[in-house]
Amino acid sequence: MQTSFSASLPRSINAVRNNARKFYMWFMVSLLSLIQVLIMIIFIYLRKCFLTLLERKMLSYAQNRKGHNKVGFLGLIQPLLDSGIAVVVQVIGGIILALYYRDSVSYAFYFVIYLEIEVQRGYLIRFIHSTGARLFFMLIYIHIGRSL
Repeated sequence: MQTSFSASLPRSINAVRNNARKFYMWFMVSLLSLIQVLIMIIFIYLRKCFLTLLERKMLSYAQNRKGHNKVGFLGLIQPLLDSGIAVVVQVIGGIILALYYRDSVSYAFYFVIYLEIEVQRGYLIRFIHSTGARLFFMLIYIHIGRSL
């Protein structure tokens, strides 16, 4: 039996609609997950800044020196800048390292050697980026271990 184009049209439109619904649901779930992660990162970042400010205020009060205990609430700007500089250094280092990234398994080691030897200050960029990442994860583990 021969089917006409118009007879198969509603079935294909329903298939397109179902695929669009699936994509929309996937997109919304992904977007909500991304928003949740960003909100969590912002809260962790602000908590870290407030705890740093609190620590500095307590130390300056204990040492009886003029510092963050006399500055007031705006002393929060310095911990924000300290954390921001660390994040910016990691991001810029990662971007520079991504410029020299090659996804070949056989040449991966050679490109690391090329980065360290041939690229101007490449060894320094790689060292700062890898050391910063190690310190970052070490601080995360210490932070998690504190609450156990």
